[in-house]
Amino acid sequence: MIESYLVIPDSHGEHDTIAQVIEDNTDSVDAFVFLGDVLGGPNTAKLIGLIRNLGERAITIAGNHEWVCRNALSEDNNSYAR
Repeated sequence: MIESYLVIPDSHGEHDTIAQVIEDNTDSVDAFVFLGDVLGGPNTAKLIGLIRNLGERAITIAGNHEWVCRNALSEDNNSYAR
């Protein structure tokens, strides 16, 4: 059961900063909530890997950067590809 959360807004690929926040709080919170805009920034792929490695301790909510990426890659309603 999740009882405590740490909310992380707009991480924008800042892997090293977010890794430190997670390390500093891993024993004191049950889950990390990412409020979108994980994409975009210096180390986005590495940050996504870090979040995935949290497993069920990670709760993610899509931000506008994720929606733009989703829409750009979607074959449905792909107005970005024109």
